[in-house]
Amino acid sequence: MDGDPTMEHYDWNDGWLFCPTFDPALVRPECTGLELESVRIPHTVKALPYNYCNENDHQRLCGYRREFFAPAEWAGRTVLLTFGAIAHDATVFCNGRRLFHHGCGYTAFTVDLTSALHLGKKNVVAVRCDSREDLNIPPFGGSIDYLTYGGIYRAVSLDIKEPTCGMCSWRPGPKATFAFTPPRWARRWAAPCRPRSAAPPEAGPSTVGNLPCPSPAP
Repeated sequence: MDGDPTMEHYDWNDGWLFCPTFDPALVRPECTGLELESVRIPHTVKALPYNYCNENDHQRLCGYRREFFAPAEWAGRTVLLTFGAIAHDATVFCNGRRLFHHGCGYTAFTVDLTSALHLGKKNVVAVRCDSREDLNIPPFGGSIDYLTYGGIYRAVSLDIKEPTCGMCSWRPGPKATFAFTPPRWARRWAAPCRPRSAAPPEAGPSTVGNLPCPSPAP
């Protein structure tokens, strides 16, 4: 394997179970009474025919589940689960514990499972997938001329790594500030940035948290 020789990498596209209607029981270690379908990733929540389809068929709140064994040899290591993309709003659970939420159907994200794992035992990862239209999540909120979709539609992988050093795991404190200067070629078009709830630019400079926004070059 190229890269870090101490890292273990596994493709996690097989072994998933799908429930077309999400039920809270799906995230629990023991799941009974639900009709689950064995699926392989990438997957869509609803296969639509070429000749006719209802644009609402794929809009649903559904769930995925995968059981796996976490060997005791993983002790002291970091276990990361990466999703290539989930359309469109995803919440990830491990052994019944909510670990991560991601609201974008176009970008990959990684979940740290380490703290929720039961080493030497069976574990369960579950995903609550909401493919219904949400004006706050692209591509919704504007005008589109195509059907959207839903589900875990890109590859999934699991990485087991050695813990990072103290310098690599540094995170900025609550009072940390950062300055950003646009590259020279972009300064002509640079404009102040502001959160949606902020006052208009003429009311004064704005910031997002403690991060100062760049000002346009004269």
